[in-house]
Amino acid sequence: TYTGNGGTNAITGTGFQPDLVAIKSKSAASPNDWGVYDAVRGTEKQLSFNLPANSGDADEQAESTGLTAFGSDGFTVGALAELNTNSATFAAYQWLGQNGTTSIGASGSRLASTVSVAEAGHFSIVSYTGSGANTTVGHGLSIAPQLVLYKNRDTSDEWSIYCEFLSSAANFLAFDNDAQATD
Repeated sequence: TYTGNGGTNAITGTGFQPDLVAIKSKSAASPNDWGVYDAVRGTEKQLSFNLPANSGDADEQAESTGLTAFGSDGFTVGALAELNTNSATFAAYQWLGQNGTTSIGASGSRLASTVSVAEAGHFSIVSYTGSGANTTVGHGLSIAPQLVLYKNRDTSDEWSIYCEFLSSAANFLAFDNDAQATD
């Protein structure tokens, strides 16, 4: 957790360089959106978990005053109100990858991707360009993932959650929706 200062704010003391950071205000009424940043896409490229599809901001946004750096012991945010409102308190959830990216080439029906994989091999961040057809995507893990959070960054589609424990592999949940699993 940290307290916003309305300017440049270095959040340190985490003990590692995060590759994925999700930030949400705990006290500010507005703006009250998640800011989600990852090392694969780079700083200043924000996604949000909670923006509805009709908001116009549910796709990837360029935020030059959002998360501005992944540091060796935390991260730095700029003056973007949803990440750093003066005197507001924030929670920042961080995940450790490999502190770098790796390219996985296309092979057969597998699309090329760029990944950051946790050293233990239980977590990865993946970026790829879709083909419009059924295909596979390289994720860098040694086994098939049990849980996948997916977001098309070019559209205002909701986040989708795929989990091996749903009744069918074709089923998914919408992240910002309380509806039952659909296919």
